[in-house]
Amino acid sequence: MNNQDYLNALKKALAGMDRTARAEVLREIDSHISESGADSATLLARFGTPETLAQQYLEGETLRTPITKTVGGIGKKILMLVGGAVLLLVLLIVLLVYWFSPDDFNYADERASELISPQRSWLEVPVTGPLALSIDQARAVFYWHDAPTMRWSCKATVSPTTDEEGRYALRHNSCLVYLPPQPVTLLGQQADIVMVKPETEVALKLHQGQLRLAENGMSYRYNINAPRSKVADFKTDTAAALTISIEATESDLGFYAH
Repeated sequence: MNNQDYLNALKKALAGMDRTARAEVLREIDSHISESGADSATLLARFGTPETLAQQYLEGETLRTPITKTVGGIGKKILMLVGGAVLLLVLLIVLLVYWFSPDDFNYADERASELISPQRSWLEVPVTGPLALSIDQARAVFYWHDAPTMRWSCKATVSPTTDEEGRYALRHNSCLVYLPPQPVTLLGQQADIVMVKPETEVALKLHQGQLRLAENGMSYRYNINAPRSKVADFKTDTAAALTISIEATESDLGFYAH
C-alpha cells in the first residue's frame, strides 16, 4: 500500500460522512503527508489503518487528527480556561467591594439616625403568609419591628418584587430591611447579609457569601452546617427562645463589627 492507496481506502471508509467534511479530512491527511514526507508505513503507525482512522472521524474523536488541528484544539481550551479565570477574578473583585467597602453607618445601632432620617425613602408591603427573601449579589441589613409589614430602603429605587418561587427578591442592590415578627427564610447567593438582633426564627441558606450577626445582648440556639466555610465561635444557648438555622457553603460566618 502506498500513500495514494491509503487515501483511496480512507475515502471509501468515510463514505458515510458528509461530502464536504469528507473532502476536508482527506485534504488534512494529504497536507500532513506533503509537509511531513510520511510514507504509508508512517501513516499506519501514526493513524492506524484507513478504516480505524475513518471510524475516529465518524465518531467525532480528535485524538489522532493531524498536529495542526490538535494544537488548535489545545489553543481553544487554553482560551476557555483563561476566560473562565478572568470571569472568576472579576466576580471576586465584585465580592470584595461588597464585603470590604465601608458601611454607611454602624448597622448594629438600632437607633442610628440614618434609620429615621427624613431623607431616607422607605417602601412598605403587608405580609400575610410565609415570608421568604432571596438576596442575589446584594448587601442586605435586616432589622425587626412589631408591624405585620416588611419595610425596605435601597440605594437603587425599586419596588418590592417577587421571584418565580414567590420570594421577595433583592438583586444587585444595597438595602435596609425591617421584617415582621414571624419566621423568615433567607436565601443568599454571593451576598453580604447583616442581621441585627433577630426577633424571630431565621432559616438562612447562603452560598459564597458573608453573614455578619449583631446579637445586641440576645442569645440564640444555633444550628449551623457550613462546609468549606469560615465560621466564628457561635455560642448556642439551649434555653434560648429563638433558633437561627444556617446552611452555608464557601462562606464567611461571623459577628458584626463596625
